[in-house]
Amino acid sequence: LKVCGNGIVEEGEQCDCGSSEDCKRNRCCMPSCTLRSKAKCDTGLCCNRKCQIQPSGTLCRARENECDLPEWCNGTSHECPEDLFVQDGTSCPGDGYCYEKRCNSHNDHC
Repeated sequence: LKVCGNGIVEEGEQCDCGSSEDCKRNRCCMPSCTLRSKAKCDTGLCCNRKCQIQPSGTLCRARENECDLPEWCNGTSHECPEDLFVQDGTSCPGDGYCYEKRCNSHNDHC
């Protein structure tokens, strides 16, 4: 059941700021589940405080370790791209290799 005002963006809604109290504090979204005038987005790692989509090349998710890759806004979406990692088997410090998103070395297994 789709309901405007439940805080969940559902089909047909541009945004959903939740209750009328929550909407009073929201700069981007109207209680009608539509974006305010001049707003391009409401949520997401690539949506800034001015309700605008971050420019292409803006870092949205930093690298967590040597097997992780940073992600950058693409300039068209409010969402940060999928979290990507180097290919399993890629070498990493300490004579290790990346496997399942982290650096593993022979010493880790002994």
